[in-house]
Amino acid sequence: MNNKALLGVFAILITTIGAVAFAGLTIISSATAQEYNGTATGNLTMGAANMTDTNMTNGTGNISGVEDPDF
Repeated sequence: MNNKALLGVFAILITTIGAVAFAGLTIISSATAQEYNGTATGNLTMGAANMTDTNMTNGTGNISGVEDPDF
């Protein structure tokens, strides 16, 4: 395998690792926001992490679109 091919494989590997890490962070921030969804930050993070119509529209921070009664 020549240098260009090796470099290509390496680039793909790094990109894949980056994408997986980003997905992991998104899931973590989503879970954290759900825990603290009584706060403005929680609502914003949750909406951004899920990118669903429900969250982006009503800003409740819950996937169902219904506020968590605990808060």
